[in-house]
Amino acid sequence: MTTSHKVFYYATEAKLYRGPDGRIYSDASQNWYDQHLLWLDTFDEVRIVARVEDSPRGSGHLVEGQGVTVLAVPSYQGARGLVMKFLQIRSLVRRCCTDDSAVYGGRFPGVIGAITVGAGKRIGAKTLAHIVGDPYDVLKSGVAGWLGVKLAWIGKMLMAQQVSRVDGAIYVSEQTLQKRYPVHSDAPSLIRSGLSVTRETLASEAKIPDLRRQSTTIVAVGTHDQMYKGHDLLLEAVALLRARGNQVKLDLIGGGSKHKTLVGLARELEIEGHVRFLGHVKSPDQVRKVLDSADLFAMPSRTEGVPRALIEAMARGLPCIGSNIGGIPELLPVECLFTSGSVEELTELLHKTIHDDQWLTEQGARNLDRAREICESLDPRRVSDFFTLITSAPKVLEDK
Repeated sequence: MTTSHKVFYYATEAKLYRGPDGRIYSDASQNWYDQHLLWLDTFDEVRIVARVEDSPRGSGHLVEGQGVTVLAVPSYQGARGLVMKFLQIRSLVRRCCTDDSAVYGGRFPGVIGAITVGAGKRIGAKTLAHIVGDPYDVLKSGVAGWLGVKLAWIGKMLMAQQVSRVDGAIYVSEQTLQKRYPVHSDAPSLIRSGLSVTRETLASEAKIPDLRRQSTTIVAVGTHDQMYKGHDLLLEAVALLRARGNQVKLDLIGGGSKHKTLVGLARELEIEGHVRFLGHVKSPDQVRKVLDSADLFAMPSRTEGVPRALIEAMARGLPCIGSNIGGIPELLPVECLFTSGSVEELTELLHKTIHDDQWLTEQGARNLDRAREICESLDPRRVSDFFTLITSAPKVLEDK
């Protein structure tokens, strides 16, 4: 099939919603339509492949717009739901993805991404992997139970095979994910953080700690659909800090199926009066206001790619700490890290940092400088040049 109309299929595991008006929305804080305008610098049309379920409410960010449409696949919840819907999803994607002049890409790890890229490979089209995380670390962390831990190496092997066969890859990390999931030697790759940080959203100056503050506010951002963001660890650390006499407060941004569990944990630890559960904060401006009102950002994840929330906090000139997992060590120096999963180390690091105003000042300035470097790397021309390489280069052939 030959056409001058260039189409990019982009698959994601995100769950979208069809409102009563028939339009499709996202409840994420980022503006979905604006995010995908980047691809339209290269393509005439972007078709987002994603789970869509009907919703009685029509709120959130609109996903579709000029040049951007959604290929809706059946929604599912959890591993059991995926097993029940897998063949139906694969059949639908294969039936709709028949244009061999299009480029087929997806976020990895992700079943829908793997299905979409596989459909492109099946018809001899160009394919792309957008690598944002590591299934091995996710499963090994235990968020999927003991069976997930046992199957972690299979997830790693399958994704490594898939990435080795694509015609190009975009990595959110500078080296971490590239080492574990390399592309074929003939395939180009691009390093690009998946964030919406712009010169306009960068703070004009770093956070200066208030020397007269009566308490220290720690903030964390992340989904509560699973426990891998480590917000339970942070609640335990705050309880230990307060037991030592430290006047600390915690703001948590995020929602999901484990949200009530975390609220219950705060009550059990008797710190509910010192924790604000802010749920989903849909407006980026509101997220920035919460960040700007905090003294320290924490990323206590059990598993990570390169966390968008951490970079956005750095862009506000906030001092930050994080676990030594995934791409976090690419962003923060070693003195800002603790061993993933260790409440004791997290507590000690927080205790040390919240009382060191010079450290808070220096790290805030350092983080803002690093965020400015990342912002400079987001030049959209780099993406256009990258897609030119993919579309003009010979297809990566399967090893026989």
